[in-house]
Amino acid sequence: MHFFIEDIYPDIRKIMPTISLATLYNVIQTLMTIGYLNSVPIDKEKRMYDTNLMPHNHFYCEECGKIYDIDVNYAKLDVETIIEKEKHKVKYFTTIFTGICKTCLAKRK
Repeated sequence: MHFFIEDIYPDIRKIMPTISLATLYNVIQTLMTIGYLNSVPIDKEKRMYDTNLMPHNHFYCEECGKIYDIDVNYAKLDVETIIEKEKHKVKYFTTIFTGICKTCLAKRK
């Protein structure tokens, strides 16, 4: 499941009317720290959160705003070479493809 905090905040307020946006950000940060969520930066101003902790990549549709998982097998990157060359310890990585999804393209026709 992919979500933006701003999108889920109104629904959470229905259940917990007194929760602040700052508290929600803190809860999300805690969930990321203990490994229940990943953060995926869509652009400089948007950060998406993802409950899928398995390695995978993303496609972000600029038109409808939907985010789709892309199986790592479809988007092979030479990660081992990058890790070996850079000498970093990589725990998680994602690639974000940005464009227009097939649904939005079909609507244009």
